[in-house]
Amino acid sequence: MSELSLDPNTVPVSNAAHHAANVFLGVTTTLFIIALATLALRIAFKLRSSVRLGLDDYLIMIGFVSKLNKLNRIAC
Repeated sequence: MSELSLDPNTVPVSNAAHHAANVFLGVTTTLFIIALATLALRIAFKLRSSVRLGLDDYLIMIGFVSKLNKLNRIAC
């Protein structure tokens, strides 16, 4: 009989799956940082140039905050 873990929370993961997960995490983290920087620059430029924030800006911020909330629930 082989020495397998009896813990039901432990799932064996292949090296290929582990590598794919690392690549996915790297790509999504990079894209998330780019999106955050773009949003911050958009809001900053609009506030500096005395252009009012529109409905689209508020909807983008609401969507971004809701995504942060979802990511926080996944990480915990």
